[in-house]
Amino acid sequence: MAMTATEMQRQEYLRMDAVDEQMFFYRALHERLEFCLDRFAAADAAVLDVGCGTGGFLRRLQSSRPSLRLAGADVSPLACELAASKTGFPIQQAPVERLPFDDAEFDAVVTTDVLCMLDDPARAVEEVRRCLRPRGIFVVNLPAYDWLRSYHDVAVGTKQRYTRRRLRALLESNGFVVEFDTYWNTLLFPLAVARRKFARSGNESDVRLSHPFLERTLRGILGAEASLVRRGLRLPFGLSVLGVARRA
Repeated sequence: MAMTATEMQRQEYLRMDAVDEQMFFYRALHERLEFCLDRFAAADAAVLDVGCGTGGFLRRLQSSRPSLRLAGADVSPLACELAASKTGFPIQQAPVERLPFDDAEFDAVVTTDVLCMLDDPARAVEEVRRCLRPRGIFVVNLPAYDWLRSYHDVAVGTKQRYTRRRLRALLESNGFVVEFDTYWNTLLFPLAVARRKFARSGNESDVRLSHPFLERTLRGILGAEASLVRRGLRLPFGLSVLGVARRA
């Protein structure tokens, strides 16, 4: 019997919880988000992770950036429960379009692969802007290219994939000034395209650990790529697009 959408979502959150501090993709993603916060936010910034999932990035920041003042929110009750258990924070259950926080409460807001799940992402961007202080920053990560839609998007609930130009337009039309954007996961792009478009199908995502040797290899590849971004290079294509925008 086929799983319902709710059951699939639950399974994906449990899958994420098991690997969100170990899998090469999450480690690379969190490294890039940290880079953005280090570069554009103060060391003691109040940071909100919207769509925090099972809390892997918040727990990483707890350890690596203890001076940050952290909060989290997610629409899923299960994700909130798992993230609260992992971090000790009271994670707020709320959609990004209706956040239970005061105006201008945060110095930085982070969303990873959240806007792509919404029918009206502009409304969410407006709500993020409300919660940010003047000159506060919005760090956004999204999956790239609509033509790359696959079984993975069905499993995790992705409705839209983005180009760098599309992300920039969304942010700039809703009160932000883009200060940095780039594609990433570029070096693994050909392999991922082949896997998602030709080699696999089904109703499960790619969220799982590979063999330890392969995990180390993939982390090394994405680590080398990250060093290029830290030096200011904007990568011309990739599986994901990353942007940093400041509240105008």
